[in-house]
Amino acid sequence: MKKIVLAMASFVMSLATFGQQHTCHTTEIVNKMRQENPDYDQQLLEMENMQRKWVASNQLDPSFDARAVRTIPIVFHVLYNNTSQNVSDALIQQTLTQLNRDFSKTNTDLSTARSVVQPFATDVQIQFCLAQTNPSGQ
Repeated sequence: MKKIVLAMASFVMSLATFGQQHTCHTTEIVNKMRQENPDYDQQLLEMENMQRKWVASNQLDPSFDARAVRTIPIVFHVLYNNTSQNVSDALIQQTLTQLNRDFSKTNTDLSTARSVVQPFATDVQIQFCLAQTNPSGQ
């Protein structure tokens, strides 16, 4: 299940990085996963039930503030063969800005999302920034 979630997250992030137009492809991805794995819906339901049980058990650290915004430093790796294929710093910044808008529910295209998912849209209290150091602190 972790592989499925990770694959979906990676795919969505890659779309945001390389696409000039912001388009959600969730329906296509979910339909493909359902075709490849007949147990997909059942596995998803089981995962949601596990999450509900965990939240209901209230096993959060008392010092945990669910309202605090978490900042995640990220790195964009741009691969190209010649300078005409390179991605500009402006496009990377635009992508980062759009990613933050999506995660904070301040994006302008929320109304174009499928009506079935619109009620679940929320500010998830996550923002992204360009990493200033590598994992070893340099």
